Amino acid sequence: LLLRSYYWTFPFLFSIVFSEMAFFVIALFYSVLIP
Repeated sequence: LLLRSYYWTFPFLFSIVFSEMAFFVIALFYSVLIP
């Protein structure tokens, strides 16, 4: 049961981290593009 919960939590956590990183990159790009 613990392994299954970890198996379902890992892609969710990875998607959260990836969306946060993508948001940071987009915000940085806009701050550079529009001073």
